[in-house]
Amino acid sequence: MGSYQDEISYITIQTLGNASDFGDLITAREQPAACSDLVRGVFYGGSTSADIDYITIATTGNATDFGYNATEGSAKGHAGVSNNVRGCFTGHIDLTGIDYITIQTTGTVSNFGDQAVQHDYVGGVQGGGRGIFGGGNNSSNNRTDIIDYITIETTGNSVDFGDMSESRDSLAGVSGG
Repeated sequence: MGSYQDEISYITIQTLGNASDFGDLITAREQPAACSDLVRGVFYGGSTSADIDYITIATTGNATDFGYNATEGSAKGHAGVSNNVRGCFTGHIDLTGIDYITIQTTGTVSNFGDQAVQHDYVGGVQGGGRGIFGGGNNSSNNRTDIIDYITIETTGNSVDFGDMSESRDSLAGVSGG
């Protein structure tokens, strides 16, 4: 598989071309969760790290320590969703918790609520004030078809959204503006 990486790459969406070097994470790791507002990008945890670090999107450079560690522990397979204020992270196989941060502060990581079920390697996407988590592996290491959602502006437990067309894990998602 190779070694863990600390490199951050970027592309300019409006133009065709290859990715360029943005800078480095504070810790080399595999599969951190990520979220952003219009100014900052935040990287949460990863396979060997509970670190949270951030970048300023408009300028290249190395990531800076957010100041607190992920309460969901170091594990790959988390998903991140965000609005323009708050970032939320979930997806640890042994825990149902959802963490949240205020993106523009390097403040405390707080508990948002709980997922309806334990699953890791989930995908996350946001839109219309909701953060949606789907798929993953359950505590028996079986793929799931579960989709649940949170309202990012308010704390609370996730709510059943429906089911995917088939069980999947190691997902990613994007949404339009």
